[in-house]
Amino acid sequence: MSRSSSGLSMGDNPIVGREIIDVLRQPRSFLALGGLLGLLSLALLIAWPGGEASPSRVASLSIEMFRSFAVAQLGIVALLCAVTASQSVVQEREGGTLQLLEVTYLTPLKLVVAKFFSTLVLVLLLSISTAPILALTYILGGISISEILGAYLVAFKYAILFTCIGLTVSSATGSTFAALTGAMVFSVPVLGWIINSAVTNPEYFAMEGHYDSILIYPPLIYICFAYAASMLGRGEQPFRDRPEVLQSGIIKISESEFPDNLLTGSFEMPKWMNPVFVKEFQAEVVGRNIFIKIFITGAMILGGIVLLNSFVNESSTPFQIYLLSFCALIAPALACNSVTKEKENKTALLLSTTTLTPDTIVRGKLMASVYFTLVLFMLVFLPCVFGALVSSYFTLLGLLGLVVQCVTVTAASAAIGLAFSASFSTMSRSTLATYLVLITVFVGPPLALWFKGGIAGEVTALTSFLLALSPVTSVLAHVKSFGIQSLETTIFGLNLLICWVLYFVGTRYSAHRGILD
Repeated sequence: MSRSSSGLSMGDNPIVGREIIDVLRQPRSFLALGGLLGLLSLALLIAWPGGEASPSRVASLSIEMFRSFAVAQLGIVALLCAVTASQSVVQEREGGTLQLLEVTYLTPLKLVVAKFFSTLVLVLLLSISTAPILALTYILGGISISEILGAYLVAFKYAILFTCIGLTVSSATGSTFAALTGAMVFSVPVLGWIINSAVTNPEYFAMEGHYDSILIYPPLIYICFAYAASMLGRGEQPFRDRPEVLQSGIIKISESEFPDNLLTGSFEMPKWMNPVFVKEFQAEVVGRNIFIKIFITGAMILGGIVLLNSFVNESSTPFQIYLLSFCALIAPALACNSVTKEKENKTALLLSTTTLTPDTIVRGKLMASVYFTLVLFMLVFLPCVFGALVSSYFTLLGLLGLVVQCVTVTAASAAIGLAFSASFSTMSRSTLATYLVLITVFVGPPLALWFKGGIAGEVTALTSFLLALSPVTSVLAHVKSFGIQSLETTIFGLNLLICWVLYFVGTRYSAHRGILD
């Protein structure tokens, strides 16, 4: 078999040009790059040593800054590779363009290779653009050029690994949501183990410790390519070889291949009930596939483990952080695809012909996401009510404040997901944009406080603002947000105000955009 027919030649593969060149020309690529560089520059500015400091202190701070940036870069690159690769193949399948690709002379292996390299190149270009910012730590001393190169070598190494994970899941699933959930289920535990090793091992980013990848990665990539290529056909007859195509060239579409029906069943609905809420909750939320069920089951089990740890160690901080993160991740996962799914399945036009207003449609989709998330939240939260009767660190007033905060975070994060769902035409883009914003809001303030000198230190004006911006930072800073002190109450109130502002802005924007834009 020649090299061009094997799929390993990139010169005659048009998908590479479409995936790389076209994406880089779009404005959102420059916005994503500018946002990442802006956040890293701001973090470096906050952590940059000011005033007079001894050379040893500056060198120690430089090493700490470098390791923090290297670990953060590793996590960002790994997650971006997993998320982007998980949408690469399944997006073609959902959009109906996979059959068009089968008509051409592109083999499944060529398609897989193109998706692999396009994902890898885009993410690595984004990572390499941060080199000037990371190199600024070299000016302070304490690190060498080989350590900086080692950080990028480690990032490239795990970029290949997580791209393989995402591509394998994408080829085996039938929807973008299932692919994203599956990629996260497999990637997050592996990434957690990698980051833990990087944090605990001072020599982790040395180049000498990663030469074993030369022997491990070639067979790993080959297995990924072979599995993904075999899953593209799913054992079916190739599209261009089907009898109806060969004989008449006419594609016959059966009823089962039409988009989902608008309503899930025929029953008399009360006048006060929102029909979009019924449709979303019954057909979209409750009827999710096996991946979302596995994800929810794992989240519930993990919640029980964290709760047990809180009772054993007599500290409610880990459980509070878990509940806030749970609400901030589940609700947008359901909301960020609600409008784009209507666009991709061609049911948005069907909704526009009804008497439902855009506000009713948006409200129904938002209610379904928030309601389902809060039901899961209460299942994890109810044991805390009984724990408050026997434990001094779980007070009824504190639990009431936690409920208010979780409900607020759920509504705000769902509104953010719905706003991005109304803004984008594909589920992969809306999902990626939603979680990038949420990660920035939830992870950005703790990192900024950490770079500033520790979240347990003196509370300044900047610290108060960062505490109010993210609900997680108040827990990390050991601020009793449910107490009666003026500062603590102010921070808690500002956080609720910010979340509700995000909620109303997101819902109003979604209703204004509608479902056909």
